[in-house]
Amino acid sequence: MCSQRGQLVFADLLLNPSVPAEDEQRLTRQAEKILQIFVRARQQGRLVANTELVSLACQYSARLWEIRRYLVPHGFCVDLVRRGDNGLNWYSMVPLAESTFYKNHPELHYL
Repeated sequence: MCSQRGQLVFADLLLNPSVPAEDEQRLTRQAEKILQIFVRARQQGRLVANTELVSLACQYSARLWEIRRYLVPHGFCVDLVRRGDNGLNWYSMVPLAESTFYKNHPELHYL
């Protein structure tokens, strides 16, 4: 799941040999762009603000659900890390073992 340097890259998620090709879901273009943002943010150790997601998709919560369904077989999930009083929310891509979203949504456990 990691590139040669030990860092997760977008191509690793697309070509993960542990997930059979017939089981791979296809992401919409918006979801692919958002996933790339999450992969880069994870590499940089930063969070992703919902304002960054809105610039790519007005219905970013639907794209997050799509990305979560895509990431689960790869061992990751997107979690809401911090909810601001002003409507600013911060998200992070985390391993399933650390994901509170995954733990609270059993429907994702069967993907």
